[in-house]
Amino acid sequence: MNKLITSLILITSLASCAQKNNPAETYLDIAKTFCDCVNKDTLASATGLGDSCLKVSLQNNYKKIQQNGLDTSSSNPLFYKEVANEIQKNCPTYRQRVEKEVKELQDLKFKEYQEFQKTNFMGVFISQKKLSNGEYEIIIKSNADSMIFISKDSLNESEATKDGVQVSIAFEPNTTSLQTKYKFRAKSISILGMIKVGD
Repeated sequence: MNKLITSLILITSLASCAQKNNPAETYLDIAKTFCDCVNKDTLASATGLGDSCLKVSLQNNYKKIQQNGLDTSSSNPLFYKEVANEIQKNCPTYRQRVEKEVKELQDLKFKEYQEFQKTNFMGVFISQKKLSNGEYEIIIKSNADSMIFISKDSLNESEATKDGVQVSIAFEPNTTSLQTKYKFRAKSISILGMIKVGD
């Protein structure tokens, strides 16, 4: 009888050890649960779903994580690196969706930047003169390009000519009332100082 009890205890112990020492399978299960969660919602942003689906996945696999003694705290980046590796390998649709969203965001930012450039110019102050109608003609240079702006307001030349200072002008595009394509009507003018780093 004692031998039977001893044998049962030994079998139970071995089964428990086999369950406990398999973190690789746990990481894989976390990744699979994560993928299932993300794939349920094909319309939402994949990058937005990432955090919520990871929480769901960790909750669903909580017992396995505990059995393997895995540390899920933010101070243990190795755990999340392993999870990320498994997601990368086993969830291609999520990776493709994220890559597509990142590209779309980059394209949008580039378009916004192009639009911004159409109505904004930044460079160094070259000269300023008052016109007969009381307005000011201001010349700003950026690299090889110089642009002439017509403004109701004058620029503070003592500030604009300081070292490291640039002038930013928001202007009206396609101003047909001005004679040349190099002249634009300024809407606002800003003087941007150089940011000093350290002593």
